[in-house]
Amino acid sequence: MTDSTPPPDPAKEIARLTEELRQLREDVDSSYYRIPKQEFESITVRNITHDVTEHMNSKLATIRNWLGGGLLVFSFLGITQIGKILELETQKLASNLNTELDNRMDSELATINLEIANQTRQSELNQAESKVYLRQELARIEDQINSKAVLVERKQEDLESKMTNLFADVELAQSSIYRAELASIRDGLAKGYMDFKPARRQALSRLTPLLARVTKLQDSTLANEYLDELFRWTFQLGEYEKLDQYRVEYEENFEFNPTTWANIAIADMFLYEESGSPIYLQRALDANDKALQRLPSYGVPLAVRLILHAIEIDRAADEATKTQQVSDADTLLHQLNSGSNLITVYEAYDYLKQLESDHVASRYINKLHDYFSASLDTMEQGYTDYLISRGELPAAGEDGY
Repeated sequence: MTDSTPPPDPAKEIARLTEELRQLREDVDSSYYRIPKQEFESITVRNITHDVTEHMNSKLATIRNWLGGGLLVFSFLGITQIGKILELETQKLASNLNTELDNRMDSELATINLEIANQTRQSELNQAESKVYLRQELARIEDQINSKAVLVERKQEDLESKMTNLFADVELAQSSIYRAELASIRDGLAKGYMDFKPARRQALSRLTPLLARVTKLQDSTLANEYLDELFRWTFQLGEYEKLDQYRVEYEENFEFNPTTWANIAIADMFLYEESGSPIYLQRALDANDKALQRLPSYGVPLAVRLILHAIEIDRAADEATKTQQVSDADTLLHQLNSGSNLITVYEAYDYLKQLESDHVASRYINKLHDYFSASLDTMEQGYTDYLISRGELPAAGEDGY
């Protein structure tokens, strides 16, 4: 029994198999390059190798099938050398194919790695350039902001300077108005259109409403002038409690002159004499010290201190206290009489003479004469010598003395 199918032409079959192998090479070559870039980036090189290897094995299996079929046909025909030739050619082609595939894979992997490295370097360069650009932009923006800030600050300083000058001009004008008003009040007192106390009450009625505005000005000198007159006229009216209240209200923020502090000391002295409160005694001593701190040669505070000693001598609860007060007063009189500055003695003795007409204070003047008559006589002589030095009394031996 014979096969009706004609045997294939060996030359054609070899040509066909060679074409198949060539096609296989092209398929292997093209299988790598057909993978899109985005797909390649999402898979590993191992996956690519696996896919290409499977494709190659599939093609080789096809070749082996054809070779098997061809060998079977040739064996029936009695052609045995063809099988060996084809087997050798197939092994050679497979070996060449594997070698070429390995070389191409190595080459492509090297290219890919180089591209990745280049892209990485480029990315780093781009990032570095971006950072440099951003820094430059930030520096430029910062310079613009700083320039505008400087401009705004200068404008603000200029505006503040103008406003300060404006406020200063306004305050200067206000100070001038209030200073003129104070001069007018003083002038009214000097002209003496009214009796002593009514005139001072009227002066206070004009001065007091202005005080709140004057003390808010930056002109502390003017404020102190207003306060000095407030204390002086209130003292002259004998309103000692009100004077003490003014002291508590204003002493923290304003400076008083020595005369004002002496008037405060006198007011507290009388309040102490009336009430016996040690608080008034302490306030009187404190005001006395502040007057002397500002003018150590001021005689009136020394006279006030003598009166306070006389009050303490009169009220001493025991002999020891009285003896101490007598000793302190005697020491003070000795200091007064030992100095060569006659104006201090004059001021102290002159104030003691004024108190002789006061029905309350005269009692303590007499107490001083009882204990210190010799020292008071020495003070009187200093008082007289001062008046003579000023030409207000004739010297001893001159006409009329």
